[in-house]
Amino acid sequence: MPKWLFSLIIVILVLNSLMLARSVDLLNFPGEFNELEIAQKGALHLVTYCQNLAKERNLTDNTSVRESIAKLKYEIERAKTAEEVARVSLRLGQEAQDVIMREHEIQQGQAILNIINTDPNIKKVKGPARITLVRTDQSGISIEDQANVLTEETKLVIKQDPKLQKYWQLIEINVADGKASLLSARTMLERMEMLQDELNALRLRYQELQRNSGLVETSGSGIIVNMYDAEEGSTAGDIIHDYDVRDVVNELFASGATAIQVGNQRIVLGSSIRCVGPVILVNHEPVSVNPVVIKALGDPTTLASGLELIKHNFDSTQRRLEIIKEDNITLTAYQKDK
Repeated sequence: MPKWLFSLIIVILVLNSLMLARSVDLLNFPGEFNELEIAQKGALHLVTYCQNLAKERNLTDNTSVRESIAKLKYEIERAKTAEEVARVSLRLGQEAQDVIMREHEIQQGQAILNIINTDPNIKKVKGPARITLVRTDQSGISIEDQANVLTEETKLVIKQDPKLQKYWQLIEINVADGKASLLSARTMLERMEMLQDELNALRLRYQELQRNSGLVETSGSGIIVNMYDAEEGSTAGDIIHDYDVRDVVNELFASGATAIQVGNQRIVLGSSIRCVGPVILVNHEPVSVNPVVIKALGDPTTLASGLELIKHNFDSTQRRLEIIKEDNITLTAYQKDK
């Protein structure tokens, strides 16, 4: 074999080995970056962004801000895969920005405190009073001071201070015993989330009150009680009276019933159960008899046990009290008198 041909084969084998190593990321040519290095290089731009964000807000020397940015950079550089770089950037990048925004809002709040504490009215305030300041790019700074603590001059100073014109949204100040103090700084988004949580809690409470008051349809486990007259009975003691229905309703509530319906009438605060001749009226409306049907929501076993004594008394008069446990019963909403 000619020497030149042997040398060519060797060169081709070497080149093939290099390309194979390159294809499986075992080797990078000069100037090339692997996937991890590319991810790290991109993620370090996030570090630079956070540093610039801190610089814009005069927080370069703030300990919390410096530590959060240093942690972000350290975790990016020690990541072993591109996926890990992405996770670190998402979690710690947001954390660093939150720290910057929080510390800036505290800084701005302190600047506002310094102005407010020079107001001559502050020394006169004994009981707690709250002052809320909101800043938007469109409307500037608005001040909510329901107790009229601040003078108009102080409000004007706050609104015109050039250091307070950017980068914060909401600051709350508490005034008591002649001194103003900064409440926990919250971003507008956090305040909105807090108010949304309060609204949801109130909505759930309202729905609960509606269910308990009988104003909405409600469902759940419970029992159905059928009250029958005595068969072929003809005397007053053989039929169901209004006081019999009231006894059952009262015992069910005493046993923990959360909602009750007699016939097609929901029992609410102020409901009436009375007889007019042979007719039983509930909420001033006649209900079907023989049986009188009572539905109650609650623990079926407990509700049924609470009616044992009444059931025994019914049996002694040839009348009948039938109790049926159900997993799901629906009660209609209370209908107001027309």
